[in-house]
Amino acid sequence: MKKEGDFSGITSRRQFTRTIVAAAVATPIVASMACKTSDSDTAANRSKAAATPTPDDPCELKVVSGNGYTETTWQRLPPEDHIPPMGIDGGGSLIIDSKNVFRVAGSGMGPFTYDEDPAVIPANRRYGDIQALTIITETAAAPYLTHAYYNAFQPGTQLWIWYQNILPTASGDDTDYDESTVYDPADPNVKIIGGRGANGFKIFVKRKRPNDEKSHRKNRPNRYRHVGIGDERHFRIGQFRVLNSAGTVLFSGSGADNYRFYIEFGHYQP
Repeated sequence: MKKEGDFSGITSRRQFTRTIVAAAVATPIVASMACKTSDSDTAANRSKAAATPTPDDPCELKVVSGNGYTETTWQRLPPEDHIPPMGIDGGGSLIIDSKNVFRVAGSGMGPFTYDEDPAVIPANRRYGDIQALTIITETAAAPYLTHAYYNAFQPGTQLWIWYQNILPTASGDDTDYDESTVYDPADPNVKIIGGRGANGFKIFVKRKRPNDEKSHRKNRPNRYRHVGIGDERHFRIGQFRVLNSAGTVLFSGSGADNYRFYIEFGHYQP
């Protein structure tokens, strides 16, 4: 695997937040910079520390010193509560978990387009523009797991995803290798675009229709799993890009073992 690609466009504030979270357990000064901390593992302190930040207490980091452990919770103001983040997992296949049911257009080996039926889903329940994106990255070497949060996107922001095949080695052992690390910048396997006005929310899938399933997640019960595409029996997300409405790449990543995305959407604006 190639080393994790650089995330361009991460502000110094985001880098600072990630550093604080990573060092929270080992660095006492973090506790003094965090919102409200508790010195003992009492029910009252656990309840206070676990509370969601409010506009009067918009803290992102809470540190709780318990009996034999330290709990560090990174919190932020959530989006509208009836629009939970869409979950995307890209290791071994592609899994998209959504609150809303999508209708699909396309046949055979595609391409396919997924969108929301306005006759079924009220406007105030539909996905609007992409407002924020959480990315959890798994890598083969240290630090093994990274967490990044992006927000303040402009209307029309898009997420593009490219697949990377996983094939067995010639010896037939369990070690996998990647078939290709060359991606056509204009031809991703999946595009996800938020909705606004006449241009509603859409997912564009390049090849083969994903399976429609049910997940166990109450807030994201509708699952779309993309597996078994010809010779691509197993694949991971090999590369992703986040672009603005003009097609300019805001930031990207490639070469990791897995990416997991949580996309936050705003209200749909008719």
